[in-house]
Amino acid sequence: MSLNDMDSPESGNGKFAFPNMGDDPKVISQVSLDSFAETADPIDDGAALTVNASKKRHLLWLWIVLAVMLLLGVVSGGGYWFFQSHALPGVTLWGKSMTGQSRDHIIQEISDTAESLTVPVSYEGTSKKVTLKDLGVAIDAESIAENVMNAKRNDSFFQKYAFWTREDVDVESFDDSRVSAQTVGDMLGVQSVSATNPSLQLNADGTAFDVTPGQQGTGIDVTDIVKEAKNVLESFGKQTAQMVTLKNKVTDPVITDDQANEAKASADAWIAKPVAIKIGDHKVAEFGAQSIASAITLESDGEKLSDNQTRKGVLVVDGDKLQQYYNDSIKSIQIIFQNGQCLNIQVIGRLIQDQNVRRTHQHTQKKQSSALTTR
Repeated sequence: MSLNDMDSPESGNGKFAFPNMGDDPKVISQVSLDSFAETADPIDDGAALTVNASKKRHLLWLWIVLAVMLLLGVVSGGGYWFFQSHALPGVTLWGKSMTGQSRDHIIQEISDTAESLTVPVSYEGTSKKVTLKDLGVAIDAESIAENVMNAKRNDSFFQKYAFWTREDVDVESFDDSRVSAQTVGDMLGVQSVSATNPSLQLNADGTAFDVTPGQQGTGIDVTDIVKEAKNVLESFGKQTAQMVTLKNKVTDPVITDDQANEAKASADAWIAKPVAIKIGDHKVAEFGAQSIASAITLESDGEKLSDNQTRKGVLVVDGDKLQQYYNDSIKSIQIIFQNGQCLNIQVIGRLIQDQNVRRTHQHTQKKQSSALTTR
């Protein structure tokens, strides 16, 4: 059966009937576009705007995070650079925070406090105000500031810059052993005799040192003045010095005779085994008794040493004085050779001569000195 044979009358209810198909007619509803309109999801303008706004918020947070990271980087880099020349976070001096202060500022603050410091004193009805200068004290503000600047520098990176990791620089504000009662006694009309420390002198033979014993002194007792002065200085002027009532007392030397005798033993040992200066196998000069005597002094343990000084107990050796001795007495050396063998050596007028000199050849040479080391 062909399609042309099919009857296709339109039914009255808007449906098409297909007869002669061998079965009961099938009824198919007429397709309507309305059904598509019912099943398709309508476009929600509000939802689209929500999606776009969400994307914008994600981008905004991304920019905020990047900006914060950039700011932290700038702050960290700036902080690292800043603290290279300023006291690190958590560093204190005598209990006061030094964080972020420059070396020059610390020196100035200490110096200003020291210069304005006074301690009121009284003695048998007479009252005076005593300054650090009256006590013979000079404050080494630069050394103190250097200790502050070096604090925490050897810590790990995070501990170094952590403000909660603290380090207090508790150095002595000044050396008590350098205090003199002489000026204070003069201010109050009290005759004072300062104590004298023992000393070393080379004996006449140049073979050993003799000890000159120390001597006691008498005068005003400045112990309590020193205590009040330190309280004021180490509080940066926040504390006020209390009135000190003074008395006379006998004062002892800072260095004892026993310490001087220990120093003598060390110096005598250096004389016994002097440092020699040689050219080849020939000794041309040495750091003997005279050079050692010119370079040593006795200083208290608390005394600050210069860059070219070293100590063994109270015995201090000055490298600059050894250098001066070398320049004056050893530096110019004249050597006389015969057939490559040294026969004659002259050191600043002193002649060390081999008696077998026949023919000579003159040669000038300079030799640097060996440093004297403590044994």
